[in-house]
Amino acid sequence: ARDHRDELRDEARKKTAARVAAQKRSAFTVSALVEAYIQDVSTVGNDSYIASWRKVEKTLGEKITPVIGDEPANEIQRPEAIKLLRAIAKSNGPVMANRTASYLRRAFNWAVDAEKLEHNPLVRLPRHEEKPKTRSLSDSELRAFWTNAPKAFEPDWGDYYRLILLTALRPGEVAILETEHVDISERLIPLPDTKNDTEHVLPLSQQALEIV
Repeated sequence: ARDHRDELRDEARKKTAARVAAQKRSAFTVSALVEAYIQDVSTVGNDSYIASWRKVEKTLGEKITPVIGDEPANEIQRPEAIKLLRAIAKSNGPVMANRTASYLRRAFNWAVDAEKLEHNPLVRLPRHEEKPKTRSLSDSELRAFWTNAPKAFEPDWGDYYRLILLTALRPGEVAILETEHVDISERLIPLPDTKNDTEHVLPLSQQALEIV
């Protein structure tokens, strides 16, 4: 009889624990997931694949949380995510849809690793076809940009855009660039390759070096 009572108590404890866990998962909304993920990435810097967490925060904050932010993260289904990303592709283009999908998938991966979710329903989402940009600035446009950048922006922002022009770095890469990242004597900037987890080196012209 005692063994039977012990079994019943154990079973009751398991049911209670399962119910509490389910309640916690339901309370963990997409907005809470995104907020926790961004806080972890921005303070610990443990996601080497994302050059600028601010870009991630802005994208998810504008494209995801206003639409599904109040939904429990564990109830998000693949068809719902695909429908949302198609809407983003239609309104903001395929590049934005693909970036949003990548950021959101990484956030859900983080939640699984942190044991806040049991699985990620967003793996292997279909990509939207991106058409490469073919237009480039003409010589006259380049001269106009170079001349007017300091006038059109605050002085530091003028240098920011000039450095993008001189190095072809992404805006996010320039935004997080610090002086200690630059090898002044060799006129080089070592840059991590976020796709292959390797490093490549960017030579600097005299004009770029003066800005840095």
